[in-house]
Amino acid sequence: MSRCKVQIIREPGVGDAGQPVDVIMGERKVFDLAPDELKSVFWDQADVRIELRQGYASLLETKVTLPHDHVLSLSMQSVAPRGLFAMFKAAQVHLIEERRKPLPPPEPTLKENITQQMWMGRAESAEALNRVMAERAAYYSEENEEAEGTDAYIELSEFADLMGGAWYDHDFVEYGFAKPGDALETKFEGHSWVGHWAPVVRETVPEAVWLDANAFIMMGHETSGGTPRRQIQAPRDLVADGLSLTYLGDVIHPSG
Repeated sequence: MSRCKVQIIREPGVGDAGQPVDVIMGERKVFDLAPDELKSVFWDQADVRIELRQGYASLLETKVTLPHDHVLSLSMQSVAPRGLFAMFKAAQVHLIEERRKPLPPPEPTLKENITQQMWMGRAESAEALNRVMAERAAYYSEENEEAEGTDAYIELSEFADLMGGAWYDHDFVEYGFAKPGDALETKFEGHSWVGHWAPVVRETVPEAVWLDANAFIMMGHETSGGTPRRQIQAPRDLVADGLSLTYLGDVIHPSG
């Protein structure tokens, strides 16, 4: 089973600036992007059809081979035709690979346990979950770095805002929207260690919390100086537009 975190940023100048560009992977819309906006989604298939649509118009349709256990960063760019073609053809939209890197942390040995902070509950749609977790492109700007410590500073995501402005390493975060199915293992098939953390959740969390859940967020502990520590120091339930997740605490589960 392949697993890849796909990040897509819409550069300014792509399509009509007043309308979002819908990103469709496989046969479903995973999110939409405003100009200069970045969002990400986990995908569990090696080969995927990606279509970019704006309104009723298809801007691009392509097939992408996703690297297993990697973060793949793609840039949505508008490329203007040159020479005589500039008189007759509109600008073309391309998805350009910017970088790829392995998904940290590597899976530990079979004898080790993993500790993760976890949230679980209901989301109206995958788009609602992706919106809250989406990384803001402006977070990485020089202007934002200079604004750190002031009211003008922009946090990494809406999730960071809702956690009181907490900083976290986004590479240690995984989240998902449920597929059809009754068991947690079926709903969240393809996500890391689901066969191991699902039984722990069922045994330690009230049934009402997980039985009807269709969304989860988990965040691996950070290791600093060899000592694991929570990334969110003051975690709380997550309530946002179209989203309500209960904080389950630390979920400790085997890796294999």
